[in-house]
Amino acid sequence: MKKTLLLFLLFVSIFSFAQTSAELFELGMTYHQNNPEKAIKFYTKSITKDPYHVDAYFNRGLLYFQGEEFEKAQSDFQNTVKISPKDAEAYENLANSSFILNQFVQAKKFYDKAILLNPYSSDLYLNRAVCKSILKNKDANEDFLKAIEINPRNIDALRSYADFLFENNEKKKALINYKKALSINPKDALTHNNKGKVNWSLEMKEEALRDFTQAINLENNDQFLINRGLLYMEIDNPSAAISDLYAATQMNPNNMTAFNALGFIYLKQKDFDKALQYFDFAIDDKENPIEAIKGHLAACMAQHLYRKAKKDCLYILKKSPNDVDVKQQLEICNSKIQ
Repeated sequence: MKKTLLLFLLFVSIFSFAQTSAELFELGMTYHQNNPEKAIKFYTKSITKDPYHVDAYFNRGLLYFQGEEFEKAQSDFQNTVKISPKDAEAYENLANSSFILNQFVQAKKFYDKAILLNPYSSDLYLNRAVCKSILKNKDANEDFLKAIEINPRNIDALRSYADFLFENNEKKKALINYKKALSINPKDALTHNNKGKVNWSLEMKEEALRDFTQAINLENNDQFLINRGLLYMEIDNPSAAISDLYAATQMNPNNMTAFNALGFIYLKQKDFDKALQYFDFAIDDKENPIEAIKGHLAACMAQHLYRKAKKDCLYILKKSPNDVDVKQQLEICNSKIQ
């Protein structure tokens, strides 16, 4: 029995050793769709056998990108273009990886190279345009237009160009491009949502409300609900606002905007206990808790909770030492506590 086992292990060992880089790559391909982790192991073994196996780097990079391991993906696509410097698709994926890692200058350079190698890709011009807009490059507009010229039915290009126009205060032009996108695909929820934001900024609130509602009907999305909820707040429909904002908190408990907005609704309704409850959640926003803390401060002052209010004042003044209103509230807190 032991001899048979030893012979079997020896056979497996010899078989494994005898596998070539190409054979290991093919094994990786068989697992690429359904078992990415196993595929990555075979691609890695293929690269170990042959450090110049370009397809193994490329395929492994795709799987790392898919698994949101963007630094590893970037490294593999860098190796791909070193071995195959005329591979436009590899440059595109290298640019995408760099973009995700917020390396926008590098991403733009890689998009430049990809476009030189493949000047007829609408998506390449679109991605470079978005990159340029982040970098505040003046010619971003030209790339958006080129993306649309190459493929006039590229919904992402039309919507992204409209977003760009909106950001640059060209609201009516933005609406034209959103409408073009929706004429191609009337079920594109994000376009309805973004169109709603433009209409809202133009004080076309009924139209904005229809846009947000259409987006929500097409896709369950917490941000769409928040947008409609905030608009309901502005047009003084608190019950509808509460319904949307509460639904958003259930859908995404990490979106603090909804908790904060609910706090302000209940503050306005003088339901201070509920206001404090939602502000307490919103204060967990590590990036920008100031607005929630100001709401929390107002609710504490209304309930004469001066020690808690003082704590809020001190936090706000650390960030905004010249806030006159908060300074006055701190003085009130100190006098009441004494």
